[in-house]
Amino acid sequence: MSGDGVIHHAVLIFSGDRAFDRAAMRDDIAAAQRATGEPATAAGISDDPQAVPGATVCTRFDIFAPPERGGTVPPEEFGPGLEVFAEAYPDIAPPAALVSLQVFAIDPGVDEATLSAVLAQVVDTLIARTEADLVRLPGHAGLMTSARFRSEFHLARSDAPADTTPGHAGDAIDIFPDIDLVAPELDRAWDRASPRSGARRRTQSAPASDADDVAMPIEARLATWTVNASVAILAPPVGASLAVYNLMRGEDFRLSAHALALTGTFLALGASGMMPSLSGLV
Repeated sequence: MSGDGVIHHAVLIFSGDRAFDRAAMRDDIAAAQRATGEPATAAGISDDPQAVPGATVCTRFDIFAPPERGGTVPPEEFGPGLEVFAEAYPDIAPPAALVSLQVFAIDPGVDEATLSAVLAQVVDTLIARTEADLVRLPGHAGLMTSARFRSEFHLARSDAPADTTPGHAGDAIDIFPDIDLVAPELDRAWDRASPRSGARRRTQSAPASDADDVAMPIEARLATWTVNASVAILAPPVGASLAVYNLMRGEDFRLSAHALALTGTFLALGASGMMPSLSGLV
């Protein structure tokens, strides 16, 4: 079973030996398609055992693994397939298995956004089920960790307007064009861990809305003030300045941790006689 139009393609990468349950994967793919509003197919089952048809789209999966571990690709083909993939990505360890996913339209009225949405949901569902290590996304040569993909996917889905129209997932989960495939950005990771810090940075270019100014968890605030207290014990003037900053601008754990590290370093150097002028800190 195949499509003549656009095919959206993704690959799940596995670094360790995995056993794959084909029947369970078919059920998971069917459930993922239904989650996007894709109606159930009246045909029931495809003549292609690796295809999972819906009413308007179809998902096909191929497992590059030994037959005894659930592989669907002939043994003489899955080995070379793994080698080609390893040559394309020499910076990572050679994969032990791959799962290739293709989503294409059965109904000519289906748009590309719907195909993208279905593929995104299928990838998310199979990652949760199979614990894939990496993902290769459609139209990109780069890879991203499965955890990163799921984080981006669920964030995009929670921010998007709901569209319950059967057979039209539309813009709700169409995230592939916007996913960042470079190495994770430290600032972005910090913003998620410390929303108040991220809101402060946004005010440099535009005022943040009330919804954007999310309070830090109480545990994070207590940890910040604990570090501030440690700095105050070591160097009261520095600790006082840090306390004023956190009171005026909101708790910033990263700044407090940096201040503690630098204060400890300066005091150690001063105690060793290498920088006697630092004695004024205490």
